Amino acid sequence: LTCYDALAIFYLGKNVAYRRTALASFIGYTFSNNLGFALLTGSSVRYRLYSIWGLAPSEIAQLVVFCSITYFLGLFLVGGLSLVYAPPPLGADFPVELPAMALESVGIISIGSALLYLFLPLFWRKPLVFKGVEIKTPHFGISLTQYVIAALDLVFMCAVFYALLPPENIPPFPLVLTCFLFGNLIGVLLHVPGGIGVFELVVTYLLKDYVPGPQLLGALIAYRVVYYFLPFALALLLFGGYELLRTVQRVNTNLQ
Repeated sequence: LTCYDALAIFYLGKNVAYRRTALASFIGYTFSNNLGFALLTGSSVRYRLYSIWGLAPSEIAQLVVFCSITYFLGLFLVGGLSLVYAPPPLGADFPVELPAMALESVGIISIGSALLYLFLPLFWRKPLVFKGVEIKTPHFGISLTQYVIAALDLVFMCAVFYALLPPENIPPFPLVLTCFLFGNLIGVLLHVPGGIGVFELVVTYLLKDYVPGPQLLGALIAYRVVYYFLPFALALLLFGGYELLRTVQRVNTNLQ
């Protein structure tokens, strides 16, 4: 997660120490993951911290948009590959009857959409406009790194959940990855804080024929605690400690 902000800072050509970008990235992503409404939570944290460290509001806006683009590039690429090579098992009780190649077709379109960004600078020189913020098309090396960072992030996220599944009833990792990404995507599209409830419902439905319900529910609860709640508690301590430290420093400066 910290690599998202670090790459964005490099893209902007700014000199911010990694320890600072790591702090802002960890707190920002943890807040937005748990509270939802990323523009009000994670982005506010980033604005607070990066403005202290010398970035202009327009640069912070570009950083936030750059990180969002990076995430969705990874989601389209990894999700598309998962749909092509390990489509989720949609049972007979699925509310919509889909053609046999429907999911694979969606996966191919997702992969193509993600890769289009990589070659965009070859035929589109104007800045991209995303949510009113202009983003200059990055060079090939930065674009390629965006894919790598986002792909690793999503695979590692799923690996946390996969490690918590019961070893005696564990499906293949590519299948779990597809179901995991599909649950995350639905949660993001519905703007549910942390995808709570939605993510669990989707993953439970897709993996119900592979993992018994009680064991799957236990793994989902453990994942929620490990990946969401514990980092959120740590982020609160870090952010509160940082603000307290700044307050003490200001008081000491005024006394001098």
